[in-house]
This record gives sequence, C-alpha cells and structure tokens, in this order.
Amino acid sequence: MPLDQLLTGRPLADIPRTLGLLHSLSPQSHVTAARAAIAVASGTRHAPTPETQVGLVREQAREHGVYFLVTLPEALGLAPDAALATHIARITGAHDRGMLASCLLELLQAMSGTGTMDAPGKNPAAPSGHVGRLMPELAARLPKGAPQHVADAALARRWEAFRALPRLLAAKHWHDLWMGGASGAGWACLPSARGLLVHRLKLKHGELSSYALDTPTMRHFATTGPWVQAMESAVFQDAAPARAAGALLAAVLDPCLPFVLTAPSLTAAPGS
Repeated sequence: MPLDQLLTGRPLADIPRTLGLLHSLSPQSHVTAARAAIAVASGTRHAPTPETQVGLVREQAREHGVYFLVTLPEALGLAPDAALATHIARITGAHDRGMLASCLLELLQAMSGTGTMDAPGKNPAAPSGHVGRLMPELAARLPKGAPQHVADAALARRWEAFRALPRLLAAKHWHDLWMGGASGAGWACLPSARGLLVHRLKLKHGELSSYALDTPTMRHFATTGPWVQAMESAVFQDAAPARAAGALLAAVLDPCLPFVLTAPSLTAAPGS
C-alpha cells in the first residue's frame, strides 16, 4: 500500500508513531523527522528533547555496531566477534547520556584495537583495528572486475559516522536536525545510521494530503546510486561472479529491507 494511502485520514499526532512502528530499523529517526516535518507544516517548531537526542545516538550506535560486528562479518563468511558484540547489548540498555557515552567509547576503543580513539576526521579512509581488518577480507572476496573502491568508500564513510557519535552525544545543542517549509508543507531531515533521512509532507485543511520519504536505501540502490553505477561499470564474464559481487556490495551498503539478488546469464563481458 502506498504510504499516502496508509497515512491519509490518521490524526497528525498519530503519524510519527505509525511510521516508527513501520520501520524496525531507525524507528526513532523516523519518528523525530516526522514530528519535525509536521510541526513546520502546522506553523510551529520542533526541538528534540534531551531524551530524544540520547535515543537517536543510541539507535545509531546499535545499528552501526550490528553492521560492523555482525552483518559485514557474516557477508564475508567470517564468524562475528562475540566479545565485541556484547557491547551492542550494553549500548541498547544504556538509557542515560553518561552511561551511553561510556558504553559507546568502550566499543569504539575496542574496535580500534589500540585502546584509544583518534578524533573523527583523522584518516577517515584508513580505518584500523577491527574495521581495518575487514577491508582486506572484502578485497579478497570481491570477484575480479568488481569495483573495490565503492565498497571501501562506503565502509570508510560508515566508520567515520560511527566515530562521530561521541561528539554528537556530548554537544550541548542538537545541530543535526534540519527542517523547513511553509504553512501547509514541511520537510525535515537528520542523519540515521545508513545516511541522511528525509521526510516531506503536505497538509490540506489541516489534514494530511501527501507524505514522502527519501531514505538512504532508496538513494543507494536507485538507478543513479552507487550500487547500480558500480555494477554497471564492472566487467564480469558470467552471472556467478556478478551475483557474488552484487550481494557483497549490497551488504556493504546495508539496505534497510531484505533483498533477493538475481542476475541473468551473460554470454560475454559488457563492451566485448
């Protein structure tokens, strides 16, 4: 069912919660963006509470942790690091700012492999420790002809976003929620674990007339997105390595929905 049809007729106050229930991944991000967009369209403003700010960081930290410690190792055929993975449960249970900051720093330091952590922005393209060990594993498992640079860049960007969370948590003012629009129309965007999340809506006579989402997964797998562009630029001799590369690149980009990858039989490499 299209999102408009699902949400039309519902009280505006119920829409954020409905969107949160619809999205098992990044639900707090969807709720926060929806509230902000509705507020702008209704002629008011929305400022996340300190509790919401902690919830957003906890949500991103948990999803980054699952990505690096479970999703990627499984995609690479590696056993998850059980010792590191226990930190995810601690982060999930951290409901105050101080406890979350402590749990997050412990995990990032453990993953760095040094017991310390450089400031975000330092050598973002050259992760070390646990993440640094994933890169050669990724290179070894991508078939010849697959665009390694796309996978490396996606992994490095995700690691840099993860490392930036302590700074975001420590900030006195929340700067990572943007919103705009006019009476009857509003938009809001904020970072989620996979990238920037955007909500747009229009009201008519105080009721919802349209609602649209722009999610990282939609952009990553659009025809102009990195997955399609990478696969189209690669050269494969047959479907088997194309499927292997496509599945591994998809895992690196981390779609928020289950996917099934199919590839037609190829009789020759593209351009041959």
